[in-house]
Amino acid sequence: MSRKDDILDAAVILFAKNGYFATPTSAVAKKAGVAEGLIFHHFKNKAGILTHIFAELSEVYLLEIETLIKKAETGLDALLAVVRFHFAFAENESTKFKVLSRDLPADFTSPHSEAGKLMAEHMTIALNQVKKCIDRGRNDGSIKDVPLEETTFIVRGMLIGLSRFKIIMPSFSIHPNMYSEVENFCRRSLSRQEQISEP
Repeated sequence: MSRKDDILDAAVILFAKNGYFATPTSAVAKKAGVAEGLIFHHFKNKAGILTHIFAELSEVYLLEIETLIKKAETGLDALLAVVRFHFAFAENESTKFKVLSRDLPADFTSPHSEAGKLMAEHMTIALNQVKKCIDRGRNDGSIKDVPLEETTFIVRGMLIGLSRFKIIMPSFSIHPNMYSEVENFCRRSLSRQEQISEP
């Protein structure tokens, strides 16, 4: 493992434990066993570490979703595969999700910053992936003729919202079947088959 990876691993652990703002780069360097100057060499500043964590995690996430969509037989199958994968990925990468969900600096939401532009770009891709599933399903007959834009935002918002809720409010117990219920909810709400079978 490289020194850069050591820094990233140390940052994820400390950001998750103490919060991004409460973790100085000196603490990251100490945990990683490197000189603090090496952090600035690789990442420029502390925000650069967080940007790299987001980019790395998001790229894996988006690539895997694209693969799942291509493999699915119908638009509905693709959408349900995205739902299942989202929650499984969030569980497997829960520490990084915690870091990226809890206390992002303001420039991560600014359209003028490097981090803000990157986040907006990746969020747009994720939205378009969901939209692609729904549009495909409407065309192949597996999904009802629902409003495309609105339904895309509802589904994506549901995925993000539940993941963030579990991370930010760990004291609230989420029903163990909640994630599969989201899948069932999408199937009941969107499946054309469900519409046909209604009396």
